[in-house]
Amino acid sequence: MLVYLVDNDVILELASYNLFWDMITSLNTSQKDIRVLPTASDFFGGSSRLRRKYKEQSIQSAKSIADKCQKIDQGSIDISELPCLSVEGIDSGEALLVAATKEEANFYILTSDKRFLKALSNSNLANINQRLCQRIICLEQLLINLISNDNDFDKIRRRIISSDLCNQNIAEVFADGKLTKKERALVILEDRVKELRSLTGDLLIESLPPPPI
Repeated sequence: MLVYLVDNDVILELASYNLFWDMITSLNTSQKDIRVLPTASDFFGGSSRLRRKYKEQSIQSAKSIADKCQKIDQGSIDISELPCLSVEGIDSGEALLVAATKEEANFYILTSDKRFLKALSNSNLANINQRLCQRIICLEQLLINLISNDNDFDKIRRRIISSDLCNQNIAEVFADGKLTKKERALVILEDRVKELRSLTGDLLIESLPPPPI
């Protein structure tokens, strides 16, 4: 069974765009295949830091998503891996996501945290990096897949430009606001993926949607 392990940051970004469930549909998957951190709902409900960056509506939307999705089973997390994942740039939630992959036969991690990916790639965690080879999907790849498979680019553009838009890379893609063209947006997003791939080795999936099981 293919499962998607979703980091808090990508939930919040897509919630602020009101595109999380559209993204799920574009992956040809369903809600039952999504796993979130056990602490995700509490994180969105109690972080004052988030309220300095995001609108209350975005935070509540992210919390609602976390409440609806299945939580990663605590028993499936190999806690023996956590000490070696105590690396600068990898936070505790991301370490749990990585440790949860050890017992999964077929998985992808969804994240928008480039600092996490760079830290992982630059670490000496060879066995873990091998396990995660082409098993990471970044936010830009998710948006490329969504834009390419949704005929209503105007809807996507409208929702993104009216959002909190805290992610600078995505803000640059839609810098022209209502004048942003689909083709141009895809070119910039692809460039961002190539840049990230150059910094993170083989961690990113080659293309979306994932190949059939």
